Amino acid sequence: MRVKSLALGAILGVSAGSVAHGQQAAQLPVVGAERQFQFEGRVNAFYDTNISRTSKAAAVARGVNPEDWVVTPGVAASIVQPFGRQRLFLNGSAGYDFHRRNSQLDRGRYELTAGGAASLG
Repeated sequence: MRVKSLALGAILGVSAGSVAHGQQAAQLPVVGAERQFQFEGRVNAFYDTNISRTSKAAAVARGVNPEDWVVTPGVAASIVQPFGRQRLFLNGSAGYDFHRRNSQLDRGRYELTAGGAASLG
């Protein structure tokens, strides 16, 4: 059963997107003159042979299994709203890292960026 769920996660991760792990941050939208709404969902999965980024002895001392499968589902949204010659934007993403062998490393990932652009003169 675990092998099937991991295989499904790996397939979804390969087909869902090309965003590198650790670089899931939403990027600033291109602020145009039109209203924009963009939403996306993604699932990444990968196998890491050194999840603790330390030696095997240090990982074992910390209670971390050095090798692990990680599945990271997430959602992202980008909204641009024009007001005359000004524009406001809101960018956000949320996700969670699930570790198969090291549940103590599970954690949420959240980011929110907001701003505006104005034409002067």
